[in-house]
Amino acid sequence: MNGVVEGMSDFCLVYQDDVNIFNSNFNDHSRHLLAVLDRLQNANITLKKDRCTFGAKEVKFLGHIVSCDGIKMNPEKVEVVSAFDPHKIENN
Repeated sequence: MNGVVEGMSDFCLVYQDDVNIFNSNFNDHSRHLLAVLDRLQNANITLKKDRCTFGAKEVKFLGHIVSCDGIKMNPEKVEVVSAFDPHKIENN
C-alpha cells in the first residue's frame, strides 16, 4: 500500500490498510483525495464504503484523534491502559 501512494506523504498517511488523507483546506483536500483514489483504482484496490469516512474534521487513527487542532491521545485508549491491573496477569 505504501508503494501505491509513494510521493504523497505530504498529505497521505498509510498504516496497513488504513489510509488517512489530510489537508488544511477543502480545495487541496478534494484534489488530493481524487489523486489517492486514482492511485488506488490503478492498483486495483477496492474500498469498503462502510469503512470510509470523507470530509471529517476529526478522525481516530492509530490510537490518536487527529484534527485541525492537532493530534491528541484517544481518551478511550488511555482509559483502557489506565485501568490495566498488572497484578491480575496469569502465570502460565
